[in-house]
Amino acid sequence: MTKVINIASLRKPAAVVIETEDGKKHEMVPASVAVFLENLKEVEALGLNASPVQEAELIVKVIARSFPTIDIETLNSWPLDIVRNLYVTVISANGEVVSQDEAVIEEAKKTGKSQPGA
Repeated sequence: MTKVINIASLRKPAAVVIETEDGKKHEMVPASVAVFLENLKEVEALGLNASPVQEAELIVKVIARSFPTIDIETLNSWPLDIVRNLYVTVISANGEVVSQDEAVIEEAKKTGKSQPGA
């Protein structure tokens, strides 16, 4: 007997919804395979000697891909601590934090990097 899986039945509600001060709600769009790979490639491309500017630009790109209803200008106007926390939330929800080790997850929260040494 053939098993039929309806893809729509596998979709989950948005993992994260941002509500801004003006009352607008922005749902996180789950990363497609292509977006997931693009995020990982950009993290790898930064390497160990990435500049703080390169890291910050990548963080904003990843968030913008995850929340396409938020424009870059708005993201750039938010305080850095909010953006970093949002980035950690996004990479965790998308499965980009590759460790379940609490120390690694705490490091990701502090540094915004999803892997040790990344």
